[in-house]
Amino acid sequence: MHRVAIECKNYSYGVSIGKVRDFYGVISDLGNVKGIMVTTVGYQKGAQQFADFYGISLKELRAPRDGETIIGELNMQFQIDVTHCLFLINEEWAAKRGFDINMYRERTAMYSVQNSEKWRNATHLPLSTVDDNIRDADGRVLLSIEELKKHAPDKRPDDNTSIYCFEDAYVKNEYWGLMKIDEIKFEREYTKNEQTYSVDAWRFVRAILADALGGEKMVIM
Repeated sequence: MHRVAIECKNYSYGVSIGKVRDFYGVISDLGNVKGIMVTTVGYQKGAQQFADFYGISLKELRAPRDGETIIGELNMQFQIDVTHCLFLINEEWAAKRGFDINMYRERTAMYSVQNSEKWRNATHLPLSTVDDNIRDADGRVLLSIEELKKHAPDKRPDDNTSIYCFEDAYVKNEYWGLMKIDEIKFEREYTKNEQTYSVDAWRFVRAILADALGGEKMVIM
């Protein structure tokens, strides 16, 4: 017949060698009994050495610690690949119409989530247009911006910009009407990020039963 004696301790500190020695005296008197001691915090080094020598099993029954209930990892990759359409506004047109390019730069920087300093010194700026068309001074459509983007010349892999120059071209803005532009710049932004998320089951774990000598752990749901 296999007999087991279990002694439980609920201390705020590690169980000392004296407590394990006392427990060993009890199971020695009983004879042919396997001793198991359970505590919530842990055991001092001397207690572990004594228990290991005399064959006493030391267990910890406690709440899970950080990282003990992770059951898997989820690796996610995020890619952003967008081409920005930017305009070089004709300075003579801007001066005649009272369009303050520097003030517009500052406003663009203020509303920018990232790279605000970039816009404060930029020559080519984003514009809100009524449609996708490039027009002449009379408002007649010359071609679409999308068509221009499709006919971009072959570039080096590390070249992320294309610039097109115009003699007399305009885009239509809801507030300013036809705005004269000297250039359109297509600027590609490509970023790739990788993030690893841990899948933690701590909400479903009631306790951890750990072997203080062998290191094995059992999850109690």
